[in-house]
Amino acid sequence: MSGATDDRAVHLQNHVNDNLLGSGHCDRAAILDPKGAVLACSAGFAVPEGAAIAAAIDDQRRLTTEGLTVDGAVYFAVEAEEGRFCGKRGATGIVVFKSGEFIVIGGHGAGIDHANCRMVVEAMSDHLGACGG
Repeated sequence: MSGATDDRAVHLQNHVNDNLLGSGHCDRAAILDPKGAVLACSAGFAVPEGAAIAAAIDDQRRLTTEGLTVDGAVYFAVEAEEGRFCGKRGATGIVVFKSGEFIVIGGHGAGIDHANCRMVVEAMSDHLGACGG
């Protein structure tokens, strides 16, 4: 069982490295389980608020009024729907999509287009939701 778990962790980390960061449209990324535990994460990106993100991601009203804290920074809603959040904080942004058993987070700094970051995170979320990992 441990080998399968290790393989899944490597697979998810590869998604973070190759598909999210490798796209050039995210400069930090993470994949969480439905309770907010970090399954894979880019170097230097901490998501200690995983449980709070998992609890808030389906609450459109809360996301719209309070925003979302990720890696210690509060992002204010540009778009908030059940299972998805796009937020900005100055020139930086965060995109969070929930699909099936995963929550996919992608972040971008200045110089990276928010719409492109959103597109990559949504595509990864759809992929993980369709294939279960």
